Amino acid sequence: MSRHKLSRDERKAIWNAMNRRCAYCGERIELENMCIDHVRPLALGGRDTPDNMVCACWHCNQHKANKTVEEFRSELQRGPVMLFRESCTYRTMLRYNQVNETRRRIVFYFEKKDRERHVSKQQRKRRHRPYF
Repeated sequence: MSRHKLSRDERKAIWNAMNRRCAYCGERIELENMCIDHVRPLALGGRDTPDNMVCACWHCNQHKANKTVEEFRSELQRGPVMLFRESCTYRTMLRYNQVNETRRRIVFYFEKKDRERHVSKQQRKRRHRPYF
């Protein structure tokens, strides 16, 4: 399948839609350094259209690869377990309280952004609701 070649304006629109941040980790990225990621990978039937594209930093884009968002999240969530099993240094750092593990569910930047937008819409509705 051939990929849709994005124009500079299309890339910039996707970048601005994410507030110039990686859609996954939330780090600020420059337009020249951003990667375009297909949220639903093309290999898994995702569309090659701007509504299936987000900007990502190089690290997140490489790590996500052809995974779905849930597969990517699951892999990241398993990180501490894998480090504990495979790294003596990690276990030592835990023992000396140099690493603070949190077992919270990973929420990607684009999900937080969507949630904030949804909450602010509800707040606007409440503010402008007529009182009868």
